[in-house]
Amino acid sequence: MTQSLTLIGGRGRELPAFLDRPRSRGAVRGGIVLAHGAGGTSRTPFIARAANGLAQAGWAVLRFDFGYGVVGGRPSRADRANAPERVDYRAALAALADALPASPPLVAAGKSYGGRVATFLLASGDGPLLARVAGLLVFGYPIGPPSGPRPADVEALRAVGRPLLVVQGSRDSLGPLETLQAALAGVPEARVAVVEGGDHSYRAAGGRDIVARLEDRAIAAAVEWLDAMADRLAAT
Repeated sequence: MTQSLTLIGGRGRELPAFLDRPRSRGAVRGGIVLAHGAGGTSRTPFIARAANGLAQAGWAVLRFDFGYGVVGGRPSRADRANAPERVDYRAALAALADALPASPPLVAAGKSYGGRVATFLLASGDGPLLARVAGLLVFGYPIGPPSGPRPADVEALRAVGRPLLVVQGSRDSLGPLETLQAALAGVPEARVAVVEGGDHSYRAAGGRDIVARLEDRAIAAAVEWLDAMADRLAAT
């Protein structure tokens, strides 16, 4: 079940959003804000596919468009404290928190750039809204792009202070596994799930069927981690 929403984000922009709810009538496991990558939208095929898969697993998923995409602009640097995309993301978290009971956990998530925004927001922010966020999920973290390593991203990832899962393709040239694993070394609650054969967008040679299988593996890894985290929280 998908509900259309409008959020008010940075610079007062109206942001289109969708709330995907589980179809079953059982209790919702928790809520996830899922942000798109730099060149995408909330309707990008992988974002829509991931939202559907996570909703089928019992999670309410709020996906939204960053403001720069609404006006046809370019994304701000995610590491800037005044980036309007951080305001966009907070607005999505607030809307999801309002839509759910107080007890289920909230998870911040994003694909590539959207995951970077969520990472910097959690690493540098505080307050009751962010305190409710129980974990961080990133689909494809661009930790080591061709232009060079990103020390600020390494610092932010290590400062998240929550359970963290990065689902990374084994052929991701924007986030080489060795660079990502080195960045997270020694962080006890951080985990990397590897999608063998996938690139930054889980694509591989062999046609759409292969891509769909790799995307499904990425989503399945996320669901397994989310369910284990929710079970741990319920047991405490």
